[in-house]
Amino acid sequence: MGRNPGPPTWATLEQTELLQSYLPDYSAISARDRHYTNFWASLKEVWFNKYSIHMELYPDRPVKDLTVEECQNVTNAMDKTLAVCHCPIYLYV
Repeated sequence: MGRNPGPPTWATLEQTELLQSYLPDYSAISARDRHYTNFWASLKEVWFNKYSIHMELYPDRPVKDLTVEECQNVTNAMDKTLAVCHCPIYLYV
């Protein structure tokens, strides 16, 4: 029998694979000292370099051309993603 797919995820297949690649490091930290600061910083750097929220929201516009409201939309979307990233990684893979 195959694995039960469970509820739909917020991440694409590619994003899920990226998160899964970090699972061994996350598990090691969890078993060791639970000091995740460097782990999250590394994951966020890779994530936001690969999956630019700005490009998702405004793919045809450079950042310098965004209005104040559009910049706030990007900031709000990043805040939501960061909130998700601070949950235990195993919940999303």
